[in-house]
Amino acid sequence: MMQLIDDLLNLSRVTSSVLQSESVDLSAIARSIADELTSREPERKVEFVITAAEKVDGDPQLLKIVLDNLLRNSWKYTSAHPSARIEFGSRREDGRTVYFVSDDGAGFDPRSADRLFQPFQRLHPTAEFPGNGVGLATVQRIVRRHGGEIWAKAEVEQGQLFIFGSRPPLTAFRQPEDHRRVRQTIFTRPSTRLDSPHPATRYKDPRWSPGPSETPYRFLLKSSPVGCHRWF
Repeated sequence: MMQLIDDLLNLSRVTSSVLQSESVDLSAIARSIADELTSREPERKVEFVITAAEKVDGDPQLLKIVLDNLLRNSWKYTSAHPSARIEFGSRREDGRTVYFVSDDGAGFDPRSADRLFQPFQRLHPTAEFPGNGVGLATVQRIVRRHGGEIWAKAEVEQGQLFIFGSRPPLTAFRQPEDHRRVRQTIFTRPSTRLDSPHPATRYKDPRWSPGPSETPYRFLLKSSPVGCHRWF
């Protein structure tokens, strides 16, 4: 019960605490967590593969919670196997750098992936793998606070892969054969955030008559990739 209360408090804090920003060595954090796990259960045969010098800009305490939850998650779901491999690293995907934690453990049914990040939702019986279903919900909230997203892939008894990073760049143009960049205009309602870091230009459009709940402004997206936060 005390663990559940602590996890719920952490879930609340990650959405209300002041977000700090500094250079964070994710590899160093992952290595320290791996060392702690192996020292607690030295009899387990688990190989940790951690890419060196994975650095990002973000809140060091919150990002540590992300890696702590993901690596402990992999440690738990590989416990039924005589040997295991847990990996942390990065790769390029959709024009951005994303980070991942993978293992070769119990995995889960991919048809239930949409429940992973919902509080108190568990895909395995508690008797088989203990937990309260709060950890991944906390991870998702932290990643979203940094302007990113997280998703997972898995198969039953074939391991799982958690990927997180910034949202894909908003590519508002195509590169046709004559190499001219074609710009695209999108319309928005007042609820759209105006403090987004992308280089958008706001101006009045006399050719468009807005409805009662819409604003007489439109955004012209520049031809450069936009929408990325700096921490990934």
